[in-house]
Amino acid sequence: LVVAQHDERLVTQKEATWTAWGLFTNFIGGRYRVNLWDDSVDEADFLTLESTEKVQRRWDKVAEKRCEPGGLVLLQGQRLTPDDLYKYNLGKKAGESDAHDHECCEAEPGAKYHHVNFRAHDESKCEGRHGEDAPYWPEGCLLDPRRLPWRELEAEMENDLGVFMQVYQQEDGDPAQQLVNPLWVSGGTDPVTREFFVGCWDND
Repeated sequence: LVVAQHDERLVTQKEATWTAWGLFTNFIGGRYRVNLWDDSVDEADFLTLESTEKVQRRWDKVAEKRCEPGGLVLLQGQRLTPDDLYKYNLGKKAGESDAHDHECCEAEPGAKYHHVNFRAHDESKCEGRHGEDAPYWPEGCLLDPRRLPWRELEAEMENDLGVFMQVYQQEDGDPAQQLVNPLWVSGGTDPVTREFFVGCWDND
């Protein structure tokens, strides 16, 4: 789509105002100030190492490179696997001039991407008000008390805590089922306990 300009001025730039593409369609000729990738992750894309690497290469070489200098790249959607494209991008580092202020979010210092996580249930705001009249987040602890009521979330937790942590809380999985908490290695702040871990990578 090309949006008509004020006073019927001519459009001189090459790119359209708004364009829609799929991750694996041919859009290599365009560059955009705002790149919004919505639900670009499919669970089937991460079943094998080969398919995972294919998605990562496509993101690195094409999708991420379609951004104009100073532009914005957004990758939004629901976590489905522990090693999906969201996790892959959260591990990326930025150059010193491109790194954002990590104090505003859950990202590590020098992270390339700013992680915004809307959990179905925010433990830090929980006061036990889970009824139909429960306030919506951020006043309350439930992201959407009508569409994701507490009884449904409780059932998901009881049925499969790992799925609940991943799909509803947008975490890598159930930390209790992991031998090593990834934060012990990479460092960072635990989103539930708010405990900070320095990490133990020896880069030298």
